[in-house]
Amino acid sequence: ARHLHAFDLQQELIAKTIPPGPQRIRGIAGSGKTVLLAQKAATMHLRHPDWNVALVFFSRSLYDQIRAQVDHWLRQASGGEQSLQTAGHRLRILHAWGSKDQPGFYRTLASQVGVTPLTVDRTPPGSPTSKLLFACRALLLDAQLTQRSLQVFDAVLIDEGQDLVHEEAALNFEEKQAFYWMAYQSLRPVARDALLDTGEPEARRLIWAYDEAQSLDTLTIPNTRELFGDQGAAIFGPGVSYRGGIRKSEVMNRCYRTPGPVLLAAHALGMGLLREGGMLAGLTNRADWQSIGYDVEGQFRSGSEVTLTRAPENSPNPLPGFTDEPLVTFETYPTRRAELLALIDRVQADLGPHGLHPSRQVLIVVPGLDWEPYTLQEDVFKALRSV
Repeated sequence: ARHLHAFDLQQELIAKTIPPGPQRIRGIAGSGKTVLLAQKAATMHLRHPDWNVALVFFSRSLYDQIRAQVDHWLRQASGGEQSLQTAGHRLRILHAWGSKDQPGFYRTLASQVGVTPLTVDRTPPGSPTSKLLFACRALLLDAQLTQRSLQVFDAVLIDEGQDLVHEEAALNFEEKQAFYWMAYQSLRPVARDALLDTGEPEARRLIWAYDEAQSLDTLTIPNTRELFGDQGAAIFGPGVSYRGGIRKSEVMNRCYRTPGPVLLAAHALGMGLLREGGMLAGLTNRADWQSIGYDVEGQFRSGSEVTLTRAPENSPNPLPGFTDEPLVTFETYPTRRAELLALIDRVQADLGPHGLHPSRQVLIVVPGLDWEPYTLQEDVFKALRSV
């Protein structure tokens, strides 16, 4: 556990520096972005206790984990004198939407503007992301109509940024991604002084982390123009670094959470890299593959062969060193019954001798299409219930 929680020097530097303007943190899933943002939020509060800081995320299941992480870094950096409880309203952990019982980022800003927040059932049918962005766009329109300011925070940090964008133009606000523009508008401009001069007329501390190659629908990170429209370049300003050397965009290519062989297999299967008819979707240039930690041999040209390898230092998870057995296996069975019996044996071994927890450490994936009858899922469910 100590090994997996250790930061490398790049992470330590990013986590303990406070940019004088926006910053983008790109990284492969499992590279430690959530932990990094938690430490960064704690650092901001300890250095500037008068700031209003929000750490925003998309998946409700992350709530307790992020709160625990922020509390850990506050206590560690303050020698136990500070905690998330003592931070109070100055440091808020907010789900992107929120609920009546748990105020979130969108609902906080709706209250600031003085409008009744939309609920899920009052938005058009669609994915959770599209519903949230519909609500964000409506709030931006209300703020524009009433000429009320959204400015509440001095810094906003966004985790799971890939889940807060949508390709449907109707969900945009004036050619900007609605959630990101709402977050940007919620920020007070950074105070100007000689040391923090970014060369921009107005800088705001919006920091977002984005998983690369996490979704088959969105395999590359949107650039600033796609997020903020024509104002994207102006928001970041000229150059790749702020005065003092803090970079405006960071790339984290080490994956601590997932062992290298598992990650490589997941990318190969998910993107269809070895599919006879050609890959289904994926990264198609050397720079993008290198940015997520792969070494590339060959040229990305039609008819050419490319070899992708992952160096051990970019997959430091220690699990491969604990066993000589392969971490990824593939087996076929002559009948469905034989397959289900083998599944039962494996699950019993995982829950018994291996000591895994069923609800958090065992995942059974049953492939199928949305329009197909759920006969296979039902077969698997009945087989496991019979144990």
